[in-house]
Amino acid sequence: MSLSSNSAHSVCTFVSINNRDMRLIDFMNAFPDEASCKRKLKEYREKQGVVCPQCGCTQHYWKKDKECYG
Repeated sequence: MSLSSNSAHSVCTFVSINNRDMRLIDFMNAFPDEASCKRKLKEYREKQGVVCPQCGCTQHYWKKDKECYG
């Protein structure tokens, strides 16, 4: 799975257990496939609030074809 550096960094911040205690096997058990990881990242983004980094707009929609917000 390819993640941008921002997305990859986000993975460590929303894991429910202390990320210092998390082992690779724990991560693999929590996210056994790419789809489960994408769902969690999307859920995390929605919980944090989706804000355009350029204009600050909070209105958004999910672009299924690109799996990102527009």
